[in-house]
Amino acid sequence: MTDYLRAVIDMIGPPENRYADPAAWARLEAELDMALPTDYKTLVDAYAPIQINGHLSLSHPATEWWNLGEEIRIRRVTGHGRPGSGTGRTTSSPTRVSSADCRTWSSASGAVWSR
Repeated sequence: MTDYLRAVIDMIGPPENRYADPAAWARLEAELDMALPTDYKTLVDAYAPIQINGHLSLSHPATEWWNLGEEIRIRRVTGHGRPGSGTGRTTSSPTRVSSADCRTWSSASGAVWSR
């Protein structure tokens, strides 16, 4: 059986775990009244906030920008992304992200990851 979590970590690179915060996950799961998958929380803790190849955005419940809890609350109210965004995505304004917080990864296949 393929270890998909290990495969993703190997593809993206060493985890940084900049915002790993069990208390933030506990608050979010209590608010949602459900437990989130452990593999999902491991990936989010390892890399978030990040956008992979312009298609997959991972937000974290412990960050001020790209906050997972805020995004879930907005989606519950509006049924889609930030009101007026027209994209269905819930990312914060790029001006709130400093260049020190941004990274770009690319693989041999040409896929690009940015943070």
